[in-house]
Amino acid sequence: IRDIRKTLYASTLELPISFFHRRKTGDLISKIIYSSDQIAGALSNQLRKFVINTFIVITHISFLLYLNLKLTLMSFIALLLITFPIVLMGRAFRKYSKIELEKISEISSIVNETIDGIKIIKSFQMENFQISKFIKNSRTLFLKKIKKSAIDFARPHVIEIITSFFVVFLFIYGGGKAIYGEYTKGEFLFFIFTFLFILNPIKQIANMNNQIKQAEAAGNVIFEIIDQEKEYNNIKENKFIETTTNSLKINEIITPRKNISYCNISFKYPSAKKQILYNIDFNLEAGKTTAFVGRSGAGKTTLLDLLSRFYEPNEGSILIDGTDIRTFPIRAIRNSIGIVSQEVFLFNGTIAENIAYGNREISPEKITEAAK
Repeated sequence: IRDIRKTLYASTLELPISFFHRRKTGDLISKIIYSSDQIAGALSNQLRKFVINTFIVITHISFLLYLNLKLTLMSFIALLLITFPIVLMGRAFRKYSKIELEKISEISSIVNETIDGIKIIKSFQMENFQISKFIKNSRTLFLKKIKKSAIDFARPHVIEIITSFFVVFLFIYGGGKAIYGEYTKGEFLFFIFTFLFILNPIKQIANMNNQIKQAEAAGNVIFEIIDQEKEYNNIKENKFIETTTNSLKINEIITPRKNISYCNISFKYPSAKKQILYNIDFNLEAGKTTAFVGRSGAGKTTLLDLLSRFYEPNEGSILIDGTDIRTFPIRAIRNSIGIVSQEVFLFNGTIAENIAYGNREISPEKITEAAK
């Protein structure tokens, strides 16, 4: 589970910005934390029980086949009846488990938005609106969990009823054969006691189905993120332009000597219908300060995001001194750009830790100098 969480978190950091553009924060948090816990139960206790019970069933079935081949085959053909309700209930359980995960993600998103936007909520007196939104999603989650719990509660009882009827049938049929001398009463009783002994492991294996289906639903959610195409894979697979054509190392600084050119750039966000940039053409001269001025949503920030390769243009190219930026290692490009965002964000920690973010080698004097 630790490894799954680590892989999931690392995969999230390797995803392109476009992935986060269409995802809610709370949804991702829920998948990383809650979905991993759903798998934990199936991989720890359930897996151990499954291995032990499977070993008991296989060894004792082999012994039953040796004792009485015909009676054993009849017994297990009849016992296959258990699988039908288990399969049907397992499908329903998986369906409700998936819905439960989705609703927990939605509730996590609402809580996250509430905390981030608490000032706006209070300014517009939207407390009741947010509460009703939360209650609506909580009610849906409650109803699905009730249905899921009902299936979980009913399953062992259904299995008990079917096996009870079968044991009665076995006593009547097998007992009759023993009375008429097809095999001794001792052989029959020995067969019955051995068969009754493996019934409990069989029922335990059957009862694990719901936990497995729950883990399966959580696994699908997790691997939906892990299997997403990674940002750097796009480059390695020649989706754009092979990066090895440039000899720069990833930690080197790219310094424009002449200019940065935007050539016929067109772009639209993955979730948008209309293009935000269309046939953009201009030059930024080296050593000069350039300002982009325009109304909100005109595409000022998008132009910088394309230079940082947070997104790739749908058409056109960006050149640094005549060289396409897609031939540079993506890490080298970002290492060469200093961004001061309009949205102030601080990581949980001290001001000093935020100034020296991720670099423990920076001295306190350097941090103080930077702060000044």
